[in-house]
Amino acid sequence: MAERRFILIDHSIRGFGGHHYEYAVHVLSAARDAGYETLLAVNRAFAADNHHNEPWKIIPVYEHGFWRNIAPPPKHATNKDDWRRRYFEWKLRFKHGKYGQLLAMLPLYRQHYTPKTILAEAKNKLQLVFMLLGLIFIKWPYNVLTSTVFLLRVILDPFEDYLKRIGEAVWHLIQMVFFPLRIVRHLNLFERVARRPSTVSEFSRDTAELFRQIGFQKGDIVFIPTLSDHDLTSLQGFLAGEPNAHQVSWHLLFRRDLLTSDDRKAGATLPVNPSAVRAFQRFHEAANGTDVRFYTDTDRLTHEYNRLGISPFRTLPIPINPRLTEQLNRNGAARPLRIVYSGDARMEKGYHLLPDLVRDLHRNGHADDVVFRIQSNFAHARPQDGTIEHLARTELQLYPEQRVEVIPTPLDSNQYHELVASADILLVLYDADNYYARSSGVLVEALTAGIPVLTPAASWMGQQLAEATYEYLSNRLRQAKLVAREQPGCATPGRVAIKKPWDATGVFVRLRQPSEESPQVILDVEQQRGGAIRTVESRMLHRVAGRADCLALVRLDAASDEIQLRLTTQDRQIELPMLDLELAFTSDAPESLYADAAGRSYLPDESVSDHLKHMVERYAHYRETARRFAQVWNARHSAARLVQELVS
Repeated sequence: MAERRFILIDHSIRGFGGHHYEYAVHVLSAARDAGYETLLAVNRAFAADNHHNEPWKIIPVYEHGFWRNIAPPPKHATNKDDWRRRYFEWKLRFKHGKYGQLLAMLPLYRQHYTPKTILAEAKNKLQLVFMLLGLIFIKWPYNVLTSTVFLLRVILDPFEDYLKRIGEAVWHLIQMVFFPLRIVRHLNLFERVARRPSTVSEFSRDTAELFRQIGFQKGDIVFIPTLSDHDLTSLQGFLAGEPNAHQVSWHLLFRRDLLTSDDRKAGATLPVNPSAVRAFQRFHEAANGTDVRFYTDTDRLTHEYNRLGISPFRTLPIPINPRLTEQLNRNGAARPLRIVYSGDARMEKGYHLLPDLVRDLHRNGHADDVVFRIQSNFAHARPQDGTIEHLARTELQLYPEQRVEVIPTPLDSNQYHELVASADILLVLYDADNYYARSSGVLVEALTAGIPVLTPAASWMGQQLAEATYEYLSNRLRQAKLVAREQPGCATPGRVAIKKPWDATGVFVRLRQPSEESPQVILDVEQQRGGAIRTVESRMLHRVAGRADCLALVRLDAASDEIQLRLTTQDRQIELPMLDLELAFTSDAPESLYADAAGRSYLPDESVSDHLKHMVERYAHYRETARRFAQVWNARHSAARLVQELVS
């Protein structure tokens, strides 16, 4: 009897290394351990070498990868983000250009340099000449310019409302004139007309070529872990035209967000762009009895795809690198701490935030406490293009290598593993909008190895930290010395005010977890004394599968006498009721009260640098809680569990 085959298709794999290849390696290794003959179908650009001898057959057959065929969001949905990106790029180029450097000198001349101070500070005649030239060519034009602007503002101030109304009327007229063009852009008519029909058939053609080479065997398992709308439509054509396709089972994993940022802001439960919905509808209708199963790798994505109401989706475990679990036995880190950024140098991954992060940490007195290791290769942009990522890398390269190690070249699997394994703190600064529901391979690696992370709160990564924090706070609450409990009734939206016990140093806040429609909410905790606000803290609370409630811990100001709680939606536009609200006040030592575990997550209006500084100063806590959560995480996620789920 022929050995059953496990065939993994990933048309984005172009070589050894990278997250797509690592994912395939872990899954195929687990399938091989389960007794399957394993095959890997990859992109035609895949280059074999003598240094890799994999135990499975590699078949380079696909012409285009996932990124070539992924359906872009409607242009009207990304216009605002494009303009923001262009403005930010211009601002950074200006800041680091010669005019920006000149402008940076203005405050110096404005505050310190006058004819008197110049005469007093000049150490020689040459320095005196340069200071006088700066006074004439920098301060004098600047003063003239600011005085002119002030004069114009005084003249135009009485007409401000009038001019504003004129501007609004002109803008309204322009919108009406170009109304037909807006309709064309909204419906993506240009893209639909320009799209080549051959693109849709390429995946079908290449899949047919794959099975022409390897043939069909009854009981084969085909797993495609990366698929776009176009690929799904193309695969539909292949299955409909291939009579032997029903002999195998097809397992399709979707790891991309279904809803755009605009869809979510509008409260939509289905994508406004109907192409994805239609693709699934047509595929379901054309499956014609073929065994096809659908998956995602996060609970939130599964919930969103199941809203389509077409085919049932299930959540797959995420395969982890077993080598990273060896890090759990590593001794505690000695200073300096190694702070690591791994992955491509891309804005989407927060690379542009790194220069300010490094600078702020050095200015805060931690230059000797940390070393940065930053992977900085450009997978999607050439450095000579002058992109924002290149400008950020240029700034990082100005630091001494013993302070900031910039790694400008791609890494193979072993080098990448060494980089991640060396981390004491991993930076996962991804754009929250792009990762609100989809998973992050870097975060998976960090949680597997028990490495603390810094990441945005309003994201899938933040949700994983919320789960680690819940586990930690639940145990901490059981051990805490409590001085008072409160259960205020608050079935309606609005603030809830509670008197603080005089000896309370912290308060545990428990309430019913968010709904599936609004899985992320913000809890504001305002501390007052005599009606005057002393501090305001915000926490993002996540809906976590298998939990009935949320838990937060806030350290209390010793001088405060009242706290006020408020729960809002993520955008802070709507106040929500705090159902099943419970408060437990503790008198434990303030320095023993930590609000989170395994890492820190930040809100959009918070300083990333402050959060990183907090982690550095309290590293022992984050390291210990990250190790504990790794045991929970690794028991849940593995390639073996994924394969078991597929074949069951």
